[in-house]
Amino acid sequence: MEQKRMNVEYAVDWLKILVQTHSSQLMALGSDDLLNKFGPCIGIIEHRVNCLKELSKVSGRLDLLINQIKRNTNEDNLNSANVLVYEDNDSSDSDLDDANDKSASDDEWDEDIEDSVENMDQDSQDNDESENDDDGEEMET
Repeated sequence: MEQKRMNVEYAVDWLKILVQTHSSQLMALGSDDLLNKFGPCIGIIEHRVNCLKELSKVSGRLDLLINQIKRNTNEDNLNSANVLVYEDNDSSDSDLDDANDKSASDDEWDEDIEDSVENMDQDSQDNDESENDDDGEEMET
């Protein structure tokens, strides 16, 4: 479509220069011969000029619709995302949450320590039993 438009622009420029250059010779031909020779060109030009007004209206309407669609999609994107999130550091609720978090982690730490101590106690008991078993075997021999 773009190529066709470019060809028409070149043809119009060429025709304009041709008419300006040879205007004196064209006037010498007379109006009847001039109309017969340039009738098809004049018809094409008039048709394009008549359609130009309607095509301009359609083009303008399409531009408006495209801009409205773009604007609506941009507004939807803006409405879906949070623009600003406010966090108050001085809030008493956040202090309570921090205190609860600390106590939970402290409890977990205490449980880990207790488990470690129990494991150490069991290991020492197992070692004592194995030493006693070794002593018993030596006494039997």
